[in-house]
Amino acid sequence: GFAVAVSEGFGFAADGGLVIDDPVLADPQLRRAADAPPDGATALARAVVAKRLLDERAAVLERMARLGVLVLDAPPELLGPTLVSRYLEAKRRERV
Repeated sequence: GFAVAVSEGFGFAADGGLVIDDPVLADPQLRRAADAPPDGATALARAVVAKRLLDERAAVLERMARLGVLVLDAPPELLGPTLVSRYLEAKRRERV
C-alpha cells in the first residue's frame, strides 16, 4: 500500500500493506524552537523539548519506513509537490 502519513486512522490495503490516511506535516515552528539560541531558562527548556519531539518523530517515521511504509514528511507549503513526487516514485516501483 501507499501510505502518506502517520495518524490514528490506519488500515490495511488489499495487498496487505499498511495504509495511513493523514499526511505528516513538518512543523516549522517546532524546528525554529529547537534551533533557536536560548536566551534564558524558559527558551532553553523550550528548545530541549522541541528537539526531543523532533527526534521522537524522526524515529517513528524511520521505523515506519523500515516496515515498508512509504512515508511522506513535508512542510505544509510543500505537501502537494512532495505528495505527487512520492506517488510517482511508488508507481515506478509498482507499489501502487
